[in-house]
Amino acid sequence: MSDFLNGETDIPAEFLVNGTVIEERDVTIDESPYEETFSLELNKSTVPIENVSIRTPGGDNVTDIHRDLNLEFEEFDETVSSSEPLEATVRVENDGEVPESQNLTVSVTDPDNVVSNATQTREFLLNASERTEETFSFDLTANASSGVELTANTSHVSKNVTANRSMFEASDLELVGASDPGSNVSMSGNITNVGDLTDTQTVQFVLDGETMFEEELTLESSETEAVAAEFERPEESGEYTYGITTNNESLNASSAVERSATIEGSSSQGLLDRISPIQFGAAVLGLLALVGILLVYQNNREAFRSRASAIAARAQQTVGGIVGGGNTVVVENGLSRDATVRLRVRNSDEVVFLEDLTLADGEQREFRCLPDSGEFEVGAGVDDIDSHAEVFQTKPNGVGVRLEPDGISITEQ
Repeated sequence: MSDFLNGETDIPAEFLVNGTVIEERDVTIDESPYEETFSLELNKSTVPIENVSIRTPGGDNVTDIHRDLNLEFEEFDETVSSSEPLEATVRVENDGEVPESQNLTVSVTDPDNVVSNATQTREFLLNASERTEETFSFDLTANASSGVELTANTSHVSKNVTANRSMFEASDLELVGASDPGSNVSMSGNITNVGDLTDTQTVQFVLDGETMFEEELTLESSETEAVAAEFERPEESGEYTYGITTNNESLNASSAVERSATIEGSSSQGLLDRISPIQFGAAVLGLLALVGILLVYQNNREAFRSRASAIAARAQQTVGGIVGGGNTVVVENGLSRDATVRLRVRNSDEVVFLEDLTLADGEQREFRCLPDSGEFEVGAGVDDIDSHAEVFQTKPNGVGVRLEPDGISITEQ
């Protein structure tokens, strides 16, 4: 009381930053007005500062701190190419009253548009009125979309920009062979880079939404290249849509340039359409000859049974030759008696065919069992197949296995 009467008094005071007490002290007041200074050493752990206050028994005196970070894309490739990195320079400026410690993050919205590192982060500390610039680089994939979006953000501000790839346009689309079931279907068109930069894009031929062919093209600005492809026709006849698709342009994606055609399916081609008159005549003569042989044995039941299966197999082989051969092993019994033999076909990895056969005198059987590619072995025998085996380095039209009195022969047909 005496101090107060003498004009002096002690008042407890607290200094708070962002609501946290930084310092406590007793302040001696001996006159009015009175000033007392509180200070804080700034570092990364003490920023950002949003408010400061002095707390006394008489109440709190709070002052809000003005914070203002500005963020802009300073430099940016508005047109990009998959053959060059996408680069962007971001400027951050502190227009507030206090220092700012922040993380600046720039990311590609769709990570599939870049090879790696779709999100990149840099740390910065800016005093009031200071600025910094950071450059970010991204490697685009060949299949990056036509618009690549970038986002830059701190904890307080965010900005977006979009980079556009060079545009590949498709034109002059043609479909050939739609009405000819005896041939493949071919498609062609022109691709033009109407953008400002050289770019690489994947071009696809599409039939009813299914990709039939694709090719990677690199075109300079304004360059045009013709593309063409041939592929098997669908089995079923009907109306089909078709088009050319690039990374950013599809002829069949727009009703203004949509194409459709009636395609005769491969299943509509009859047997007579697939053979020449000479092949047909030879087949008929062969079948008549086999029937004539069969008539010779019609009064001999045992001989008839013995020859029947052989003649049926030969007839099947003759018809199979009309429809299309290849991939076959033909086994023939050249002995004057019934014979049993084991047939084996294998490649370097596994046995692809294994069967025990009983063949009548002169009987011949055909098996479509050859591997599609690579080295393979054909073996035949009764007890020891390995002693009668032949290795083929390349795929022949067919392989013949013949049982003879002096052994088993395996030859390319």
